[in-house]
Amino acid sequence: MGLVAAVMLVGVLSPAAVASDSRGAAGEGAGFRATIEPVASVTQVDPARAAAATATSLGQEARALSASTAEWATESARTELDLAVGELEQELTRTIPVLDSAVRIDRDVDAVLDALAGVRADVVATATRILDTETPGAEASVRETLRAAIADQEADKPVTRETASTLAALVTAGVNARASQAAYVAEQERIAAEAAARAAEEAAAEAAAAEADAERRATASESSAQPAPDSGFITMPPLDPCKMWGDKTLTLTNPITGEQHDVWLMPECH
Repeated sequence: MGLVAAVMLVGVLSPAAVASDSRGAAGEGAGFRATIEPVASVTQVDPARAAAATATSLGQEARALSASTAEWATESARTELDLAVGELEQELTRTIPVLDSAVRIDRDVDAVLDALAGVRADVVATATRILDTETPGAEASVRETLRAAIADQEADKPVTRETASTLAALVTAGVNARASQAAYVAEQERIAAEAAARAAEEAAAEAAAAEADAERRATASESSAQPAPDSGFITMPPLDPCKMWGDKTLTLTNPITGEQHDVWLMPECH
């Protein structure tokens, strides 16, 4: 019987092995739980079918947890997350049987990690943070558990509950880590696209304002360069009364005496 089939049939995600995701819908204490079948039915379950059912269950759990997280509040982020989890379901359906085979015939721990839904060392570190179990030597502990699982499988020993819980937690953490990463990248791309759109709109508005200002300046310059329109009248210089009549005199005659004397016509000019 394959390791992963035994993991999902015999093992459980115990609270000690898998700390609750603090971002879950139910808050503290909410976590993943694997479906448990009786030990006696281990030899009666097809590994591929059990792997596919487990992958679907993990995907549904990941969706339920992530959909209630505040980080994925926007509709676009939830859509991206659903797509990412859907892809992970398909990948787990393919890779869990590969792991089931690799544990039996391959002693290379790195190959087992690669088969385990692509969970490498950096993803393991992210997974431990998601599961709130980040402690010094966490990665080494996971690798040691895998080595122990391989050794037990080669020696035809039954898989312990602790080993099953750790391996199942690793698969679940891989789903969470990769789905979270996909949603985070999608959100960052959306924010960058919105910022670029705003920058383009601002640049277009500034260019339009500059063009309108240039047009106004050009119109004003053309208006000042053109001569005033001809009204059709002859322009006369201003009149100066003193120049015209300042030296003129007027002779006045006294009607009684008949005497005459001259007076200035424009006395104010003298």
